[in-house]
Formats: sequence, C-alpha cells, structure tokens
Amino acid sequence: METKKRSILKLDIPKSDNGIIISDLFNLLISTDQTANQIKEILNKQFEQDEFIPIPGAQTLVNTQIVQNKNYIKKDLISTLENITFYSDNTFTINSDQRRIFVPNNSD
Repeated sequence: METKKRSILKLDIPKSDNGIIISDLFNLLISTDQTANQIKEILNKQFEQDEFIPIPGAQTLVNTQIVQNKNYIKKDLISTLENITFYSDNTFTINSDQRRIFVPNNSD
C-alpha cells in the first residue's frame, strides 16, 4: 500500500489560530464508531464543551485532519493474527468471520 506524507508548515497556520474549543475536537471522532462514542461520553464528563485549549495551530490541524478523513473509509474487522495471510509480493488477506479482504500492494 502506498502512503503519502502530508504536513502542515508553520506558514500555513493563520496567526488567528491560537487554539481550539473542545467541541471542535469532537468532529474528529466518527459518530458511528462505538469506541468514539465512548470516548465522547468520557470527555463530556471531564471537560466543558466550550472549554478552550490554547495550542497555536490546533484548529488548522483539526480542520486538515477532517478533510483527510473524508478520503478514507474506516472499517473495523474482527480477526485474530492467525487469520492474516501474508504473501511474498507484499500483499496480504484478512480472513475474518465476516469476509475475506484482499489488500493489494500499491507501491509499484
């Protein structure tokens, strides 16, 4: 699988980006994911939604990650290590109870 390095330069961060509000961070958590919902519940108890975290560039980072997340589909598969088959051409399959998934090698 091919990966692409992405980065945010200091020049890309507006001077007005001096932090982020907790509720904006929640936009990174996928609402249909059970674990994300549990994290949200815990954070809701520990932090106020309108609490501000003063980290310069945080809002830009979160917004960039939200855009990146739209390029991917997240799937959780339940499988054990024994159900993963590796091949000599750097491909592998995940043989879960739900389905067999072939993961091609896109690095060519």
